[in-house]
Amino acid sequence: VALTRIAGMQASNGGFGLWDDTSPEEHWLTVYVTDFMLNVQEQGFTVPPAMLEKALNRLTEYVNRTGSLFEQRYTDDMDHYRFAYKAYAGYVLARLNKAPLASLRTLHDQFRSHSESGLPLLHLGIALQLAGDNSRAEVAINEALVKVRGEKQYLADYGSPVRDQAMMIYLLLKHKIHTEHALTLSYSLAADLKQEQYLSTQERNALFMAGVMLEDTTGESWMAKLK
Repeated sequence: VALTRIAGMQASNGGFGLWDDTSPEEHWLTVYVTDFMLNVQEQGFTVPPAMLEKALNRLTEYVNRTGSLFEQRYTDDMDHYRFAYKAYAGYVLARLNKAPLASLRTLHDQFRSHSESGLPLLHLGIALQLAGDNSRAEVAINEALVKVRGEKQYLADYGSPVRDQAMMIYLLLKHKIHTEHALTLSYSLAADLKQEQYLSTQERNALFMAGVMLEDTTGESWMAKLK
């Protein structure tokens, strides 16, 4: 059902809109949907090959294009938004060994200073590592671990300090990078959650993914009530 609904939101260029295939293209969400399709495929479900291929081709355009892709987003920092979806696209492509290394290096050397959160830097660092550039990967990952996302800026990537921390925990543990830092980050995230009265869809999903990965890592039991 989810894949059928998503298919109705894909434009002819491979990108995705929020409501249907005529909606403005959402660059960050296009990468998010493609990431979701890969996760679904890894779980043994069938993803329509044409839909996935079109999305992957669009992600390749994201990474390779040095200029604007007609982003129709309100944001306090367009440079961050552009870097965030391109770094995320590089990570998703790298999962399939399809990331253009030269473009990843350009993102690293020329644009990583645009990131206002550790998450895009981590996406880029893991992409570089998967693509074989360990020296640049180490730089980006180390910067990601100390980069703190501010709470007052609207960055248009559907993120927040909670979402980004949770996704970083998930990624660090999934790829077995700085696992001790991931565990330490989980304690600071738990403390931040005590201050939250409302969680967005992105935050809830990221927390669930981090929780599953933490359980696999630490072996501790946990319970959840699904509503």
